Amino acid sequence: MKIKLLKANCFEIQIKHIKILVSYETPIAVSNGQEILMIDEKISKTTGNHINIWLKWLEPSEQKKTYISREVLSVWIESNVGLI
Repeated sequence: MKIKLLKANCFEIQIKHIKILVSYETPIAVSNGQEILMIDEKISKTTGNHINIWLKWLEPSEQKKTYISREVLSVWIESNVGLI
């Protein structure tokens, strides 16, 4: 597992090929190298900036983006990496 600080209160957790974006203490997006899953709810301007910064760092940037609820994102993370 690797943890990378991207900006104050924003970091990425990487476990094997899965990258999880965390803003403050909340997972808000995940990438498995083929698809990016992001929460679909209203977010703060700061959290939006965190997502934009992270999306620029991901390679390749052509990954399919899917918006899902926070609950579904948590279930996906739990079932794929067992963190939550």
